[in-house]
Amino acid sequence: MGLISDIRVAGTGQIVPAEIYPCEMLDLQLWQRDIQTAFIAPAGGIGANWDWPALFVGCNAIETAAGRQAVTFQIRVEGPIGEGIPVVQSIMSFGYPYPGNTGGTPKQRCVFVWFVAATPETALQSFGINHRFATLAPVLDTAIQLSLSHVSAPIQY
Repeated sequence: MGLISDIRVAGTGQIVPAEIYPCEMLDLQLWQRDIQTAFIAPAGGIGANWDWPALFVGCNAIETAAGRQAVTFQIRVEGPIGEGIPVVQSIMSFGYPYPGNTGGTPKQRCVFVWFVAATPETALQSFGINHRFATLAPVLDTAIQLSLSHVSAPIQY
């Protein structure tokens, strides 16, 4: 089973092709400018004051010091002229102990989800996307798939 390749339009059964896009710092800076500052911050609420580049730098420093790896990705859909439009962004870390593994067996590793934010409907409309997407399930599915396939090495205590 691979990573997701489509995303559901919220409140419908309609499916739209999507891609998991690993982010670089520039992607975080563009999200900060074009989505976070322009649409999320003015609306207030949870995550309104997040600074995605700073969050990633901080998470990466903490995780590196602990021997883990922070990663960030977006799930993108195709925009009106073929460009990738992010509908959700997340910061996760590889290498956390799997919570369901107890007893004398070797501890397995899993992914920890630090931050998740969906692109607001008004931002999507400004990019020419006239749908709102169900984003939480694909983010969690991605985390589960990464946990199962990428970081299954045992942790030695």
